Amino acid sequence: MASDYSTISSSLYLGSIRCAVSTTGIGSERGDYYPDGTLISDLSWPGSYKYNGKEFDNLYRLNWLDYGARQYIPDLAQFTSVDPLAEKYYHLSPYAYCANNPVRYIDPTGMYINIFYTDALGQQQSFRYERGMQSPVDDAFVNMAITSLNTLYEIEFAIPVMDALMNSKYNYDIVNNRSDGGSNTSQFSYSHNTSRYGIGGGEVRIPMLLNTELNLGSYTGSLGHELFHGYQREAGINPESINAEVDAYLFKQMVSGTDLGRSDTNFGKAYNNVTREISNGIGINANNFQKAVKTFKNGSIANMSGVYNHLNVDNSYKSLMLPLLMQYYSNDGLYQ
Repeated sequence: MASDYSTISSSLYLGSIRCAVSTTGIGSERGDYYPDGTLISDLSWPGSYKYNGKEFDNLYRLNWLDYGARQYIPDLAQFTSVDPLAEKYYHLSPYAYCANNPVRYIDPTGMYINIFYTDALGQQQSFRYERGMQSPVDDAFVNMAITSLNTLYEIEFAIPVMDALMNSKYNYDIVNNRSDGGSNTSQFSYSHNTSRYGIGGGEVRIPMLLNTELNLGSYTGSLGHELFHGYQREAGINPESINAEVDAYLFKQMVSGTDLGRSDTNFGKAYNNVTREISNGIGINANNFQKAVKTFKNGSIANMSGVYNHLNVDNSYKSLMLPLLMQYYSNDGLYQ
């Protein structure tokens, strides 16, 4: 897009670019859309951003829209290649756009770790996180999300988990939505949007990134904990069990250095002792992991309010942290 032009994103249809104006306020382009993205009227401007805010490609007069994972043909209301998540939608064509319901849904770029925020016009926007990136917008939530993600990527132990999510075929979204536990808590969810997270991916609800009373260690630890639940889902493991919480809290302990057990009860002391042994590389074994599982409800700080009392022990759960820790300590703290 030329540097002397800016765009206005209208709320009339799903973030689509309706008008482009120069810095002097003179309109140079207008776009009205049918629900599938076909232009009703247009003053052509090659290279601009249009329907759903996607880049318009008229090279060789193709008139495609770049959705990142695939190219979209609005005239046909379909993509040019098979949906990489086609196995989720056997009843639909793998070329279909947003389940053939463009009035209700959009099809964002998909994949990887995405950060969602609300812009100055009240529109929801998103972008793909890249390792080491700087924030592309002046937004407190976005700034802290990027800082926390970059910090996780600077921690050697977290790199395999981050790489797995970054290279995933599923969406892992970071959003400023209230978690079910309240504004000062975080949550990994895939049930709030089943059409997006049918068999993989999920949403990290973490409004606590805006809590200025917390420090970077708290932000990074909590975000890392929720992303580890995504890592579990990436591996095909149900993240909703006591075992899964113990694994995720062990990851949090490794990236934030925080003891997670209560000091006022015997269960808390036992939980702290065994999780310290595991995270320090002294007792990385299934027996210690099971001890942590058994003492979690009564011994962890995380469950002082009983927030995890509804979860059960899953005896079929295979820890993802134990092999990560064994590999980490066998290589003197480096992944090779």
